[in-house]
Amino acid sequence: MMMKKFFRVTPSNLGTPLYLISSNSRFFNSDTDLLPYIRGENTYTHPLEMSIKGKKKVDILPCCGYLALTVRVVDLLRRHQFTGWDSFPIKIDKPERVSGSVVGLVVKGRLGPSSKDYWSDISNWDGSDFAVHQYGFGVTVTERVIAAFEAEKITGAEWEPVNVIQGEAGDKEN
Repeated sequence: MMMKKFFRVTPSNLGTPLYLISSNSRFFNSDTDLLPYIRGENTYTHPLEMSIKGKKKVDILPCCGYLALTVRVVDLLRRHQFTGWDSFPIKIDKPERVSGSVVGLVVKGRLGPSSKDYWSDISNWDGSDFAVHQYGFGVTVTERVIAAFEAEKITGAEWEPVNVIQGEAGDKEN
């Protein structure tokens, strides 16, 4: 059986890339659970205020446990009509350090649970190009997203194939 290929997307740490840290202590505190926001279950009422750090300009920036995207990436996602994602506004202290605006990535697509050895059950996959696991928040994307990232030379992220399980039969494929 031919199955779709999936990839886990994570921020790259090569070459001291730009990254964001919170400058809004009212939002980020020890009682704040970011997971519902990153997964699109809660929404931000106003832009998050962030400080930009690092040296190397990139298209995808790490941001307090999730990913922030430059306008270049957002335009790419819209142009290709990728599904399963949304965004929330971020206000950065030094906007001249990035090309255009920056938004936080919200992942609304869903996959089934993920096991400790990184096998993902796709029997409950909703068909979205961007998805998170049932109990986690790591970003998983389809092969067509990676093809677009590579064609446009998107920087600031790394991706690795995700092992998948199809349905109850447990047919494994790399």
